[in-house]
Amino acid sequence: MRTPVPKLSKKQFLIAGAVMAVALAAYAVWSVWLWNSYNSAAADRTASAKRVTVRAVVAGETNASANVKGLRAASGELKGIENICEPSWQIAWQTVISSLETTVYACKTKVRAYTQTKAEIDTVVAFLNSEQAVLGVLSPLRNTKKLSDKSWDSTVLAWQTAASDLKQIESSAEYEPVSSMLQTQVNQAVKAWQQLKKADKSENRLEYENAYDSLDQAIAGMSDAANTSDKILQRLLTRLDASVQKL
Repeated sequence: MRTPVPKLSKKQFLIAGAVMAVALAAYAVWSVWLWNSYNSAAADRTASAKRVTVRAVVAGETNASANVKGLRAASGELKGIENICEPSWQIAWQTVISSLETTVYACKTKVRAYTQTKAEIDTVVAFLNSEQAVLGVLSPLRNTKKLSDKSWDSTVLAWQTAASDLKQIESSAEYEPVSSMLQTQVNQAVKAWQQLKKADKSENRLEYENAYDSLDQAIAGMSDAANTSDKILQRLLTRLDASVQKL
């Protein structure tokens, strides 16, 4: 025997309809509030990211190496910024509505410039990190300029250590050409120092002068590598500045 289905009275039907209407109205108001919050949050986040990024890039234009910390901070500010364009699950389904779909699309289009800027910042930071690592290896070589009979061995060892340490550095893709140049020139310098030591011990003036010329060429080659580094960095900074202009 089937259980009879209770029938709603007219009054109950009207009450249920009223409750439904109120619930839908409340959801509509809540949805508007969520979309307003979505737009405000996106605007606030991009404004903050732009402010931090512009400050870091402007400071880096005069001395990028000294402002690595600022550039890292800007990269951190931009990390995950693309997520601001994803509406919460409560209203995500509403993007089937053309105007709201356009709102999300506009957000993603704007944020794309920020994600590109982050990529450019990360490229500059990686380059500067590689440069700092290399400078850390080469800095001790400044103490090898003054020579005496007692310093030949320590000088040769210092340059051999530098040559070995340079090979261990994992340079960024942009810094790799500079690293390759430096490795070649430092290896040449090692050979030149060894020849200088040998020529000095045997008092062979011709071999000494030839070795000295070879060392001089290696040092000049290292200077060329430094110039190349400056040019590449300037190109990266110009590219970064162009990206920032689109924010």
